[in-house]
Amino acid sequence: KLKIRYDPQTDSPYVPNLKQVDVTELAEVIKLLAVANRNRIVDKTLMNAESSRSHMIMTLNIEQTLKDGTVKRSKLNFADLAGSETYEKAMGGGVVDRKKVEELKTINLSLTNLTTCINFLSKGRKASYRSSQLTFYLMDSLGGNSKTTLIVAASPHVFNRSETVRTLRFAKTAKSVKNNAKVNKELSKAQLMALVKKLQKENKKLKARVALFEAELLKNGIELPAASDQSDAKKKHKRADST
Repeated sequence: KLKIRYDPQTDSPYVPNLKQVDVTELAEVIKLLAVANRNRIVDKTLMNAESSRSHMIMTLNIEQTLKDGTVKRSKLNFADLAGSETYEKAMGGGVVDRKKVEELKTINLSLTNLTTCINFLSKGRKASYRSSQLTFYLMDSLGGNSKTTLIVAASPHVFNRSETVRTLRFAKTAKSVKNNAKVNKELSKAQLMALVKKLQKENKKLKARVALFEAELLKNGIELPAASDQSDAKKKHKRADST
């Protein structure tokens, strides 16, 4: 069973001890995608000559360093999901294959959990991503800081009408989910130093204004509270808030 963990530092799920390969060009990504595709379980059914009997997910982590030193980080999830099928249509009559029955039940259950999750998100409600491994791993793509593209495969044949209708309804619901994607940007050392200098300059101006106001108060005969009195007042205010 695949173990999925949550990393609080990146606020995203991950799979421990999963092999990661460094790539620098598109051709290398395509090769790895082919490897992932070969690892996917497929089987022949009455509905499909090469039917997916498992989901396939490939994650691509991208780090981009710009000319000004800014670092951009992003993650792409490529997910090829197995379709929902009924045993009668996929396998026909005859002797029941218990292994294939369990296979179908597992696929359909994970897709049901995915549909439920997307239904909640489409209505602006909080979704339970931990209801399945699929929704947990894809939580970034479903309702996180992301942009998601969904491609559905549907058949125009009347024999597959019920499956096609369910698929299109699922796509319509998924389309209504609204995410607010933001750029994951990390400032360079030079940019951070410039920001510190800017804040220091603003702080200096504010201190000058405070000194001006204090001088005006003293000029009008208004005594300023001592620093110890101000700290005592703050403590009393905090105690009042806590009670």
